[in-house]
Amino acid sequence: MGLVKPDSGDLSVLGRQPGWRTNAGIAYLPDRARWYQDYTAEQSLQWGANFLPGFDLEEARRLAKWMKLPLTMKAGAMSKGQEARLMLILCMARDVPLVVLDEPFSGIDGISREKIMESLIDAISEKKNRRC
Repeated sequence: MGLVKPDSGDLSVLGRQPGWRTNAGIAYLPDRARWYQDYTAEQSLQWGANFLPGFDLEEARRLAKWMKLPLTMKAGAMSKGQEARLMLILCMARDVPLVVLDEPFSGIDGISREKIMESLIDAISEKKNRRC
C-alpha cells in the first residue's frame, strides 16, 4: 500500500511495480478507517461511484441494505460498527483484482461478523467464477 518503503528486495503488485497505476486495481481498507463525518451513507456511496475505479453503486446499495446500514445516516452519528460496515461496503462494492482488508470487522458484533464474512466469501467466489 506504500505505507512502508522497503530497504531491500523486489516487490510487484498485480505483476507491476507498486505505484499509482497499480492503486486503481486495489481496494484497501485500513485498520483505522474514518469517513467524512458530515456525509450520509448515500453520499459516501455516491463519492465511491465518482472516484473509485470499478465501483458498483447498485452493489454498494444492496450491501448497505443487507448490512442494515441506513443510507440517510451521517457518518458522524454512526457507531463504530456502522462506520466499519460503511468502509467495508466502499471496498467490497468494487470490481478490482485485489482487496486488502486490515481488521475489517473491528467494531462489528460477533453474529454480524460471521454473516458478513460468509457473504464476502460467497461474493468473492462468485466474482472469481465470472472471470474464469
